[in-house]
Amino acid sequence: MAVTAPLAEALARAEEIIRSAPHVRTEADVAEGLEYLLGTVRGVIESGQHRGRSHPQLFQATGPYTKMGLDNPDTLYFYANLTDGAEYVVEGRRGTTADLSFQVMAGTYSADERAASHAAFDDRALEIGADGRYSFRLGPPRYDDDEGDPGYVVLRPGTSMIAVREVFSDWSAEEAGSAILRRVDAVGTAPEPVTLAGQERFYAKLAEALTGRLQTWLAFPGWFFGDQPRNTLGEPRRTPGGLTTQFSSAGVFELEPDQAMIISVPVAGVPYQGFQLGSMWYASLEYV
Repeated sequence: MAVTAPLAEALARAEEIIRSAPHVRTEADVAEGLEYLLGTVRGVIESGQHRGRSHPQLFQATGPYTKMGLDNPDTLYFYANLTDGAEYVVEGRRGTTADLSFQVMAGTYSADERAASHAAFDDRALEIGADGRYSFRLGPPRYDDDEGDPGYVVLRPGTSMIAVREVFSDWSAEEAGSAILRRVDAVGTAPEPVTLAGQERFYAKLAEALTGRLQTWLAFPGWFFGDQPRNTLGEPRRTPGGLTTQFSSAGVFELEPDQAMIISVPVAGVPYQGFQLGSMWYASLEYV
């Protein structure tokens, strides 16, 4: 069998998932779904090419052309894959954006399960120098007091990734920061060369990730909204996924062409407050 065969088969299954989605009623719905599929293909390829756990690096997996998970247009999302038993260093410079947060997760999102959040914190937990620089380590337990050390994040067994989110409130006035991740025992070494067996595994994982990502985000609104009536907003609550400092209110809307919805909210004393509009694919609308 050709090495790329699993990916080709997954593309055909992905189109079936798109066309049979519960909310698809018209050709326009199908077209929107196929456009979303293009970004999904691009996203899983980019994620796959950065999945090396021996030499991980932070990469921007969600953006204008790789949308997923009702991404926030005001947020820059970065991810890196982690593995049990290894130690890592994260170094960066804090910009002037409204929020900078870090999350360590275990497992993955699928149509049947959600990734577990092992740790979540923002820049207030870090020691930031006068020049804006910061650093912290992640790794297995070392000492009894590791949990109380703000400069060391304990990675529990099963940890799979770290997510870094930087949120803008005013793009014209705020400056982005920077961050890099290094696996301590891999510094100064090169990754192993590619092999045919490795490429076979890579394409098989891409195929699995492609259909899994589509099914995950089709199922996710049901976890989040449940049986909430259309054209309503739920009470604000912690955003699903373990983001301890983030609250959100969400709803699904069905309006006629001559209808509009007016949403009024109080001004809150928080660093960031915003609105996100998304399609039924649980992806943001065009940012513009």
